[in-house]
Amino acid sequence: MENPLRGGYRLGAALGRGSTGSVVAAAGEQGGEFAIKVLRPELAADHELVTRLMRECVMLARIREPNLVGVHDCVVDGDFVGIVLDLVPGRSLRAHLAEAGTLLPAEVARIGAGVAAALAALHRVGVLHLDLRPENVLLDDAVTPKAPRVAGFGLFGLFVSSAGGSAVPITRPAQYSAPELITEQPAGPATDLYALGILLYELVCGVVPFGGGTDYAVMRHQVHSAPRRPPGVPDLLWAVIEGLLAKDPAARIGPAESVADLLGGMVGELVNAPCATRLTVPPESTPIEPQRPSPPPDPGMYIGPMPVGGAVPKPRRRRAVLITVAVLLVAIGVFAGWALSGAGSGNAQSNPSNSPAPTVQPIAGSIDTQTTTTVPPMTTAPNLVGQQLAKAQDSLPNSIKVTTVDTIDASQQDNTVVSQDPAAGQPLNGTMQLTVARQPVTVYLDTLPTLGNNNGSWQDGDSGTVAGKTYTNALLGRLDTGGCGGSPQYVEYDLGKGYRQLVTSVGIGDSGSDSSVPVNLEIFTDGRQVSTTSISYGQMYPIKVDLSGVLRLRIEWQEVLPATNCSDNTDELVLGSAALLGLPGEVPSDTPTPTN
Repeated sequence: MENPLRGGYRLGAALGRGSTGSVVAAAGEQGGEFAIKVLRPELAADHELVTRLMRECVMLARIREPNLVGVHDCVVDGDFVGIVLDLVPGRSLRAHLAEAGTLLPAEVARIGAGVAAALAALHRVGVLHLDLRPENVLLDDAVTPKAPRVAGFGLFGLFVSSAGGSAVPITRPAQYSAPELITEQPAGPATDLYALGILLYELVCGVVPFGGGTDYAVMRHQVHSAPRRPPGVPDLLWAVIEGLLAKDPAARIGPAESVADLLGGMVGELVNAPCATRLTVPPESTPIEPQRPSPPPDPGMYIGPMPVGGAVPKPRRRRAVLITVAVLLVAIGVFAGWALSGAGSGNAQSNPSNSPAPTVQPIAGSIDTQTTTTVPPMTTAPNLVGQQLAKAQDSLPNSIKVTTVDTIDASQQDNTVVSQDPAAGQPLNGTMQLTVARQPVTVYLDTLPTLGNNNGSWQDGDSGTVAGKTYTNALLGRLDTGGCGGSPQYVEYDLGKGYRQLVTSVGIGDSGSDSSVPVNLEIFTDGRQVSTTSISYGQMYPIKVDLSGVLRLRIEWQEVLPATNCSDNTDELVLGSAALLGLPGEVPSDTPTPTN
């Protein structure tokens, strides 16, 4: 570690950077590893802002909530202004969701309970998060099961000085914005609970309820559309999600402590519930009558009815709100003014809500990486190759009709876009076809029966050895079973049009008696020759055949030259680890279980 600071901290490697500053690793004088959020120099020069920041830092440092990224100290050293935070070993919830696709309902409830507990701790001291999303929830690898740790609250999340001071624009994804933020109503604890409802919805089915299209279209749905229940979401969990997503803040379930208890209490009930259906687009929302949400109640009072089990908790007074109403109104005015001006001009904001999580490990408290851009209407295709399908779809306006084609590609993460039509930079004509990688279902050929018209010796073999390497799930074909000259031999399979690829390799077995016999292997699909391989002793030859829509598979082999020793030729053709690859839902349901 280098660069000693006041307070006994030494700065280390950079961990991330955002619009208001950066995050660096640090070590304490008495030991311990931390992350320090460092304010940009031009912002650090604002005395009023720094004073308020230090005051808030001292207040947050008193909170010790396991589900919050803890605040430990405030450091001011010349033009250096930083907040000392927990260094969390793990990755963001966004990265975890991108890999998993959807989470089990019990896991959704467990994570949601932890996030709600973190929000409750903030609300008790009068702080609103106002930017809750998967990027700002970290999963702590030091705890089993991995505990959610909420980051991105206060501090760098609400940098707006009082009248006359400087201001840093607040930007947040439209997909997680509550209706009151969009309609210029005051924010309150219920605003964070609405974002929690969006987060739970995304965790359970893989998409947000109002995703895709421009930010203006998403915000319109946030105010004027009700989300529909995704397939497979359990009743208990959906009741909480639906209650959190009420348009009127006063109608949302709450406060956060009660939501934490409610979600935590249902984990046991949901332990055997399977994952809900993974979606690429949400169910079509239900239009509702335009309404102006009621102002949220006093932050210390219970918010809304409890729709699921249990009695309504008694009202609970909390400490006075330390962030003034004037500051909140300025903050919301900045955001709402941007939203309305963007709507009026017909321009769209970039959609960063599904951007890849930082890859630096370990991850410190998340920092604001949102930027506001103004772009012209989309007339040419963006480059979507390499993106997850949900993010690619969100990158396109609602006017573009998107179709998807699945392709087997084990080298890519499931649901990754591998090609697009039209290609990047080409004119958009109202449609976009995305080819998406899918992980295959594997069935070994040696588990399927052959048809009865075989001509030659062909048998399942647990293994076969070629050039000193043993191949499992092998199929063995005898070469020249009737004398010299090598008559053609073949075997056929009925695939039922249920597979996409045949992946295997072929060679002459090491146990043969005549290494001078070259062999020709041909593969036919529905009577059409699709592969020819000339095989010599001592080598293995890879084969890959497209089986899309194929009913009949025929494998034919023949010696090219007579054997030098015809009387006791025991040479064998080895088709090693012959795998049929298919997509879920296409592979025949009566296919035998693969063996290894």
